Amino acid sequence: MKVDVLRQPLMATLMLFAVLAILFVCRFLAYPYPEEAFTGAGTPVEAFLQGLAAKYRTASMIACTLLIFANGVSLSRILSQNMVLSSRSYLPMIFYLVVGCGIWFGGASLPTVLSSFLLIRGIEYFISSFVRRTSFNQVFRGALLVGCIPLIYPPATLYLLAIPAAAAVFRRSGRETAVAVIGGLFPLLTYAYVMWAMNLGFTAPIMEILDGSFAASGGMSLGIGSGLEIMRLIPAAIIGLLTVIGLGSFGITSGMMRTRARTIFVYFILLLLIGGGQLFITAAGPAALVLFAIPVATIIPVFFSRFTGWVPGAAYIALLLSITALNAYPLMIG
Repeated sequence: MKVDVLRQPLMATLMLFAVLAILFVCRFLAYPYPEEAFTGAGTPVEAFLQGLAAKYRTASMIACTLLIFANGVSLSRILSQNMVLSSRSYLPMIFYLVVGCGIWFGGASLPTVLSSFLLIRGIEYFISSFVRRTSFNQVFRGALLVGCIPLIYPPATLYLLAIPAAAAVFRRSGRETAVAVIGGLFPLLTYAYVMWAMNLGFTAPIMEILDGSFAASGGMSLGIGSGLEIMRLIPAAIIGLLTVIGLGSFGITSGMMRTRARTIFVYFILLLLIGGGQLFITAAGPAALVLFAIPVATIIPVFFSRFTGWVPGAAYIALLLSITALNAYPLMIG
């Protein structure tokens, strides 16, 4: 069995994306898992977005779906334009959707999906700053977008580390790093000033973010307590294995990559470590996978870029079949 996973046509990828998205949404609406119902709000911005999503549920789902699609397209564009992959590919779109919404549905959380969008846009600005001249404008814009994330989704505060990581990996000067740090702190400091002007205390925003980060959550259990949990282990294991193989593929072939492509991939590895740490934060539920899917969806395709044959094709088909079965099974028994 030989399947050219990397070079799937755009229309075929869009059709697969649409079918999977519809399946995930239908499963979530008909049979939501208990842990997917957690709606804690740590900041007024998060509470406003969740209230908006609750009041206009259909419009919110449409907006989240469009943002998820835009995020997948952006990841594919980043890898293709910077030649991280050996050829143009739309594969990151599928992996972003599968990781973020397939095992647990994170696409219903408007704050998280919006945070994912801001993080990807920030990454694009950081990458565009990787030039031989100073790029104060690019690093400030990227850091400003990432700095908004804790106000929108407090459990993702750890992603602020993406700012100094970008300064280090993309070799920014001390002045540019200082500008990036200022840009990252600017949203929080502005919000703190507004709270102080309202006599609510300058440190109130920090306490809100901490409360929102360590609030009780349904968590994401991987176990064998039920048939669904057993089925969930299969795609989770395949995704984990493909991620490890993607990292190994980079290690084997990194010497043949261009400097820019190799540097970008190293940055996504750091984001993977940051995202892995974020999943251990108390309040991080299934919605957090929409952010974690960003580095995973960029690391896995390197395996399919560097190796061909029946093994990559079989792994891709096994993932799609297992993720489809996981989401179709509740609909069939319900």
